[in-house]
Amino acid sequence: MDTPLNATQIIILTTIINTIISGLVGGIVIYVIQKKIDAAIQQSLFIYQTKFTRLHEKRLETLEAWHQKYTNLRGALEKWIFELERAIKDGSHPDFTEREKVMREEIKAFNNFHDANELFLPIEINEKTGDIVKKVLFVYMAVKGVSQSDIGSPLDAKWVDVMKLELGLTSESDLTDPGRFLQALLTVLLTQSVTLYRLYKSVAEIDFDEEYRKYMERITPPKTEREWRKREKEMRKRMKEVV
Repeated sequence: MDTPLNATQIIILTTIINTIISGLVGGIVIYVIQKKIDAAIQQSLFIYQTKFTRLHEKRLETLEAWHQKYTNLRGALEKWIFELERAIKDGSHPDFTEREKVMREEIKAFNNFHDANELFLPIEINEKTGDIVKKVLFVYMAVKGVSQSDIGSPLDAKWVDVMKLELGLTSESDLTDPGRFLQALLTVLLTQSVTLYRLYKSVAEIDFDEEYRKYMERITPPKTEREWRKREKEMRKRMKEVV
């Protein structure tokens, strides 16, 4: 689907149409056209700066809040993993039923926050944050699976293979060993933290000038008569679609 025309494009391209239709090519007309274009571009710059600033701040706020929620969730999952490691070492069999319920609610809240705020983030970032949500969910399922198994006994090989696939684990170690498996889960959690940090930095350090340059390329008027007529033809077509 084509991107809807913005105010600047409508001003510029309407001027082009009017000029071509009327056949006016005098110096005064060109001067008037240029003035209209300059004014439209200045207005566009102001609007773009305002929208860009607001959206940029919202994206950073969203990633900051989500990073904090992830950090808290990661801490809770790591605590559960450490308790399991202690149980394996001691040969004890603690009841993790209550912890599992609490973690399930925290995972749900984490996922809901992501779904409610993904509209503020670019598609390419949403794809990566969506992968983080998926990884966290499978870490939770994996830790839950270990807690419900016979503590200290080898894990089911087929179940481990499924978890390795979903979590992107490439370790050649025998992860049916619960201790090694739990260590691998800690690595997955750490990796998601690094990914989230890099996503935040990529948004925080975005180059406004470069973004505006790309924007201006889309609205800058043609330089040759051929380009003007081509743009006018495109304008007619898109105006019909809008109407």
